[in-house]
Amino acid sequence: MIPSLPTEIWLQIASYIPERDMHKLYSLSRAFYELGMDAIYQDLRVRTFTRGMVARIQNASNKPSLSCRVLGLDIHLDAFDALVASRAQSSLGLLASLFYRDQGFHHPTHMSSPEVFSILLKSIKCMTKLRRCRLRIASHHPIETSLPFIREFWDTLRGRIDDLTLEVPGIGLWLVLPVFTDLSQLRSLSLILPDDVGGWGLFYTSECAVNFFNRAARSLECLSLISAPATPVQHLRLILIRLYQFPKLQKVHFDIQFDDITGYNVAQFLNVHGQHIHELTLIPRISANSDTTPLATLRLPALQKLSMNFQLETLQFNRFWASGFLTFTSLTHLRIDTPSLAHDRFSLICDAFGRRITSHQVYNVHFNLLILNSMVFDRLLLSFPALRTLSLTANFLSEPNESGVWDTAGFAQDLEDLSYPEWSLHDITLSHPSQAHPEDPTAASYEAMCIAAKSIPSIHSFCGWGNMDEPCDVRLERNARET
Repeated sequence: MIPSLPTEIWLQIASYIPERDMHKLYSLSRAFYELGMDAIYQDLRVRTFTRGMVARIQNASNKPSLSCRVLGLDIHLDAFDALVASRAQSSLGLLASLFYRDQGFHHPTHMSSPEVFSILLKSIKCMTKLRRCRLRIASHHPIETSLPFIREFWDTLRGRIDDLTLEVPGIGLWLVLPVFTDLSQLRSLSLILPDDVGGWGLFYTSECAVNFFNRAARSLECLSLISAPATPVQHLRLILIRLYQFPKLQKVHFDIQFDDITGYNVAQFLNVHGQHIHELTLIPRISANSDTTPLATLRLPALQKLSMNFQLETLQFNRFWASGFLTFTSLTHLRIDTPSLAHDRFSLICDAFGRRITSHQVYNVHFNLLILNSMVFDRLLLSFPALRTLSLTANFLSEPNESGVWDTAGFAQDLEDLSYPEWSLHDITLSHPSQAHPEDPTAASYEAMCIAAKSIPSIHSFCGWGNMDEPCDVRLERNARET
């Protein structure tokens, strides 16, 4: 009897099955056949043009039952470079086979680029439910040779997709962006700049990016801008200061090189366009002398989820978190991914939120800590009294023992005499950042979790230990009031 699970869970399970073995499931039942087809076609990733991939693309164009399953399309244009290699292998014979290897378990196709272009475009026209698209262009790829395909590709997708991600080298920005003219249905837009900005110069490429964003501004709900360390800060500044109104913008993700100029422009952009933003992720790469004060001026009244991931020098850290900043009156989810926070830094962050009414609404929190002990729980209780779900990545429980691993017995002792009867915390997940020392579940681990459950009467679920990839080696689920 096959358990009744949502399709999304079955697809997640199927993702662990090697593609070459998927066909073995098809004959088991109609349900497994449908699951297998969805696993293969819902998100079609064109990374290499092997015989198998070309056959799959052709199937999508010839069989409507398959093409209508495609919801997301991810195309790497450097996959066309493999066609050149396979053609060279075909023409040079045995000598070339010493240098060109088959990609994956399929043999490379010996079709030319125009032939594969034609098959791919025909297939895309049949993908009636296509809504997500990602186009990746490597820095070394000769964009000029792919321009006919890119232009016809955009024309084929005109007005159909609502989620677009472009990973474009700076030298090709001015060639790729202007050809997409219809952004009326776009709801989510991501632009990834993997290298420095070249081509026709800094201002011209910035102008292309600004026009590109502004054409989608009216309908855009999600905006993501990711730059490489080599991307000039002036380029990011020119983009940010010249963007128009985004009346529907709700989610923003910035992963950019950060200095005094871009810091001011990021803060200005968010304050101007952020009245409806409810989810913000900031991953600024900050130099040692950068002034982070502009971020302290953020005023986002609708913000519910805040995720921040950046390293600061000690003086910057103290100045940033001690300043009277971050008026987030609707915040409910907080994630701080700064690695291995020492207790003084962790306390400074908690104080920043504890001084404001904001923290009384926050019920989901994640921190990366150096040491987890009873003082952490005391600080969290004072700063986040409404906390219900807590996730902590900690290097050590209490002080490390002689072998440098988590001291579960010491952690249990720290919590034994404490009590948090008024706290509403329900779920705790602990993980270890080190891949070199994954912890085994022991009797001491169980004892520590039981003591924590008694100390916090509202606890229903306590999850640990392990590392970040496998954080649930031990799981205790119980109503702590019955413990």
